[in-house]
Amino acid sequence: MISKVLYLRNQHAISLLSYQYLVLTFIFQLSNIKKQKLNNIKSDEHKR
Repeated sequence: MISKVLYLRNQHAISLLSYQYLVLTFIFQLSNIKKQKLNNIKSDEHKR
C-alpha cells in the first residue's frame, strides 16, 4: 500500500517535471524565433 502511494507520487513528480520541461523548451523556441526575426531585420537593413 505504501509503495503504491510512493509510486503515484513519483509519477506525479515526473509528469510535473516533463510539463515544466515542455514549457521551458517552448519558451526557449519562442525566444529563438524572436532573435532570428530581429537578426533578419538587421541583415535586411545592412543589405540596403
